[in-house]
Amino acid sequence: MKITEDQLRKSYSQKETEDLLELQACGHLTNTAQLVLDEELRSRDVTEAEIEKYVIRKEEKTIQKNAILTEIASIERRFTAYFIDLLFPLLIFLPINYGAFMMFTQSTQEEISKGSLLLWLGYILFKDGFKGQSVGKRLFKIHVIEDSASLPCSLPKSFIRNITLWFGFFDWIFILGKKRKRMGDHFAGTSVVNQRVG
Repeated sequence: MKITEDQLRKSYSQKETEDLLELQACGHLTNTAQLVLDEELRSRDVTEAEIEKYVIRKEEKTIQKNAILTEIASIERRFTAYFIDLLFPLLIFLPINYGAFMMFTQSTQEEISKGSLLLWLGYILFKDGFKGQSVGKRLFKIHVIEDSASLPCSLPKSFIRNITLWFGFFDWIFILGKKRKRMGDHFAGTSVVNQRVG
């Protein structure tokens, strides 16, 4: 059934300006729909410059998404990267704690040990929130993306996906599924994929 101009006007008038700009950027409208959309945007004082800026921003997001190859990372690479991420902080904190043991009193040693433990826990929880790559993932050229946008994992998503690591085996058993997602990936809506080369 053909949609009339009046129906289009009513539909567009009820949409948010952001949604109208999204329609404008997609460019798959009939001539009539395009004319009515232009009319609605003008009535909202949306300038050509604003439309162009939105389109450019959308193109930049698309380029950023395409910079990620959505091939799922292998279990072997993920496990190896994970163990590197467990050991990496120890290489930093063990010498610090050893130095504290040699140089400071017992109470100071305990404070330094507690601080080291907190920093280690912080790293484990938030390690994937830096452009989607922890130290281990960077070495193995894999990274975490958010499924909804295919963009690098954020700090809040990193926290959600890594808090389930404390379930140990029960968290990792999920990785044997087709999408190779840990329990944490299911909760956070994330995937671990290979990094595009070049």
